[in-house]
Amino acid sequence: MPGKSPSNVIEPTMTPLLVSAQGVSQLLSVSTRQVWAMHSSGMLGPLPVHLGGRTLWRTAELREWIELGCVRREEWLDRRKVRKNL
Repeated sequence: MPGKSPSNVIEPTMTPLLVSAQGVSQLLSVSTRQVWAMHSSGMLGPLPVHLGGRTLWRTAELREWIELGCVRREEWLDRRKVRKNL
């Protein structure tokens, strides 16, 4: 059909489900180096996933973490545990 995109084409307006440290840095307006420092120190709540040799963070978790006030990882994990048990 003319004018219709194939279903396997990613539209430019789609939000990625996973982002790299560089993507996290853009979301948080900090440097990539700062993202790694926050991750190492436990300041960055969400833990990354590893996919195809890459380290990526779930954007949904990052947004939720921001909504909670950017709590430290300990508190983030405690809140996630409580939520899963409900």
